[in-house]
Amino acid sequence: QVKRGAHPLNKMGKSNSKPLTGTEESEKSQPVRLLGKRLCDRASCKNRKPKLKGCAKIMCEKHGDETCKQLPFWVDTFGFPENGSFSVRLIQRLQEELEDYEKKGYATRTQKTHSIIQIVQVPYAYEVWTPDELRLIANELPDIAKRGGAAFVEILSQIVQQFKPSLREILSLVIHNLKLKFGKVQGDWPERLRDARYDWTPGAGYREHVEELCERIKTTFPAIVRWKAIDCRQKPGEMVEDYLIRLTKDFDENSGLDSDKPMYGFLLMNYFLLGLDKQIKDQARKHSQFWEIGPLSSIRAHAVRAEETLRDLDDKKKQATARLEERLMKASSLRLFCLTRNSSEVAKAKPTRLHLKNQYF
Repeated sequence: QVKRGAHPLNKMGKSNSKPLTGTEESEKSQPVRLLGKRLCDRASCKNRKPKLKGCAKIMCEKHGDETCKQLPFWVDTFGFPENGSFSVRLIQRLQEELEDYEKKGYATRTQKTHSIIQIVQVPYAYEVWTPDELRLIANELPDIAKRGGAAFVEILSQIVQQFKPSLREILSLVIHNLKLKFGKVQGDWPERLRDARYDWTPGAGYREHVEELCERIKTTFPAIVRWKAIDCRQKPGEMVEDYLIRLTKDFDENSGLDSDKPMYGFLLMNYFLLGLDKQIKDQARKHSQFWEIGPLSSIRAHAVRAEETLRDLDDKKKQATARLEERLMKASSLRLFCLTRNSSEVAKAKPTRLHLKNQYF
């Protein structure tokens, strides 16, 4: 219980306000009426009659039991005012203070929460390559004798970042591809690092060892340039796209240039124009006089369009030839039929020597 004088309502003076009527009581706010009903139900459940003494009893007799039905609870909780009287206005303020008291009581209660379900994340599972997988991946590496070390290192770096092999697996992969040439780039392979797994953080032993190996490969096997070996021309009936794919493969193997170099696209374009079919060149020039000026993608588009035009013209020519042959066949058949018919009619009309002999003798 709160001690007398501790609650701020104990310092209130009395007021001469009129007691509440039934109509005014019904116009109270919904929370107040529900609170009074709850308090009244609590008292009725205990089957006890309110026991009021002194001023509290006088107030109940003055204002009625309906107005002062919460008075016993207020007196037990907050005590009685110091001036020894309750007024209707004071009762209303006590109701408001009681609502705040109940709200603060609910706010300070501890709330029970359910524990969150935690999902266990499985770490990266490392699996050793099988011999078949090792051979399949080794076939993706280019021929270092033709392409050079730079092209080899480019594909090897993609394999490392995608499949995340250990250093021992990288060693097996390079040995499988280079064979005896591996002795030129072997370097130092400490036993303690051979089973090191993928770790591409700066300063990690795995990363430093792979980068040093790639640098030795590029230094030991420089790019080989064989311009005379790039002799690729479009074959009869070969599509422009197929010709460009075949030319690009030969150019990469013998030019020694990386695809990101500025001269790569310019030289490849010149070789493409040099080996392109002459009819396609002439047809492309009909579409545009400046079709040879521009990047390789633009020249390829003009060549493909010219190829389609020539194909359409060739199809139309074949269809016209087929229709002409069909008409000639029909005319020949009709002429042969007419000749055969005339011959049979003449044979019937002209009497033979045997026929005349039988007629006269």
